Amino acid sequence: MRVSFAHNRPMKNEIIALAANVTDLAGTVPTEIQLTPDGLFRAKDGRPAELSGWLINAEIAQNVIQLADSQADAFVIDYEHQTLYAKQNGCPAPAAGWFKNLQYREGLGLFATQVEWTDSAALAIQNKEYRYISPVLSFEPKTGVITKIHMAALTNNPALDSMKDLCALAADYFSPPQDLQMPEIDKLKARIAELEKQLADSQAACTDLKTKKAACSDESVDLSQHVPVAAVHELQKELAALNSRINQNAVDDLVKVGLSDGRITPALTDWAKALPHEALSAFLDKATPIAALSGTQTGGNAPEGDGKSNEDSATQVASKATAYQSQQAALGFVIDDITAINHVMSEWVKNV
Repeated sequence: MRVSFAHNRPMKNEIIALAANVTDLAGTVPTEIQLTPDGLFRAKDGRPAELSGWLINAEIAQNVIQLADSQADAFVIDYEHQTLYAKQNGCPAPAAGWFKNLQYREGLGLFATQVEWTDSAALAIQNKEYRYISPVLSFEPKTGVITKIHMAALTNNPALDSMKDLCALAADYFSPPQDLQMPEIDKLKARIAELEKQLADSQAACTDLKTKKAACSDESVDLSQHVPVAAVHELQKELAALNSRINQNAVDDLVKVGLSDGRITPALTDWAKALPHEALSAFLDKATPIAALSGTQTGGNAPEGDGKSNEDSATQVASKATAYQSQQAALGFVIDDITAINHVMSEWVKNV
């Protein structure tokens, strides 16, 4: 079982170790212990001096119990409030017991129930080595209203001379670190305000979209301000045809250039014209000009005839290019189509 002390009390609360108003165990090992009397009460040594007393009733106890229920870990019972002295004296603070449940009883006060004791603590109580229970609690400094139970201790000194020092130690132990107090709260408030603004902006945007959607579905929309869908499709077709013509013209220009410097043979004219502009341009960038073809009698154009010889030549080039790729692949090299055709054409020129 673990124990932790909640550091979430308001800064206006004062913490005190209530060691002067204790429960007498009388040698029994109880499963419940009384933490406070009911109503208005004060310690045997007169505390709190500045108030008429500390106060607890059914309504106050309900708030204290709800706060205790929200804490995940159990409350510790130690020996002589050593948990509060540990920083000062460097000694360990072993637990004597634990409790989690609080219960208010009309006319009696606030009790811890289902208390679990360690074996050594139970034996010490039976042997009357420890006789009293002393709780540590928080209260409102102006009203004395009890706000929180922090822990309890086994003790034999129900009215310690060093009670003021013990109260100061308790206040220091249970107070939150300074940097986790108001500055941190201010940051959280600013973040909440920022998130609220973002939420408001999102809601406004949603409202605007809904308004626009409603306007679009309104039958009173002015159709003269909108283009028919059929007209848009027709324009898209015309644009596609125009782009095709532009691309073909560009291809024809590249073919002429390739024929003129020998990078395209007459046999490959139809093949070249069928390529997209980008593909043909890439081929010409890699192809090597063939001097023997740059001064042909036909000026780079296909010779007159039925075109059968051109088709045969193109087929032969393609066949040889494929064979060259297979040959290189067997050697572990990957050759693209353009490089293969360029190689075949170069070999062909060498043999002319």
